[in-house]
Amino acid sequence: MNVLRTTLLSLTLCAGIVPAQRIWLASEFQRVTPNGTFLDLDRVERPREIISPAVARNSHASFRVVVEMPPGRPYTLFCAQNPDHTVTYRMYQENYTRAGDSWIADELQLLDMPHSAKLSPEQKVQTYLLDLWVPADAPVERLRFEVQMDDGERWVVYPMEVRITAPVAKEPMGFPTRLPAAAERADQSAAAAARVLLCGQRSTPPPANITNLRQLMARNALRDLTLIETKDRTSEILTQALGYENLDSFCRATLPPPRGAEAWLRLRDHLYQGRPLP
Repeated sequence: MNVLRTTLLSLTLCAGIVPAQRIWLASEFQRVTPNGTFLDLDRVERPREIISPAVARNSHASFRVVVEMPPGRPYTLFCAQNPDHTVTYRMYQENYTRAGDSWIADELQLLDMPHSAKLSPEQKVQTYLLDLWVPADAPVERLRFEVQMDDGERWVVYPMEVRITAPVAKEPMGFPTRLPAAAERADQSAAAAARVLLCGQRSTPPPANITNLRQLMARNALRDLTLIETKDRTSEILTQALGYENLDSFCRATLPPPRGAEAWLRLRDHLYQGRPLP
């Protein structure tokens, strides 16, 4: 743990010296613009730092990878883990769609790894979605997972200490027939998935392939909710974590959850680690 913290400190100092060449991670609920800022829709006062995330077994864990490079300069992305072969992963490039005055990351393009690219002149960053799969029989232990970048002159590494926890998710039932638009707040996709389970909304089989961020977030949320044993307990935990008075107010809501775009992470903290709800 001390070695990891020392490494992260060193990387932070290096990023301060050469700010145009770095990697940083954010949660799936914080979309990033081509200028390298959080999308105003999703912005929270204190975004979750992705340093030592807890993950459930038989489940996905998704993180936004942000690459800052001078435009036109080639770079190559790699991933590594220790112990080897503990988890599998996919890396998606996030492609942007125009919504009013904003460019919003939504379409996901599955990549072959290692992946080589360069930024266009109008970009300060390129974002990716790292999607880990944690098998049901994965050992309950700590895993070092690194996102690495080589620009031909130096390596930049972002290490995570992934904590695999004891809970094992089940296969979810159903999937939302309609997902929110990309221009709605990111966590609305997780809320839509929960309404299928709790509010009697129509469902459909899950998509065979993930093609956009909203599908991915709904998929992740549905697996989270399988960790709760009963519908009554699910509604109690979810409404408390997201900030609703009761299940009826959640089912009727048209605005995003009151506690902010990353409120779903508090629900995960409770389910994965037993942390108290707010």
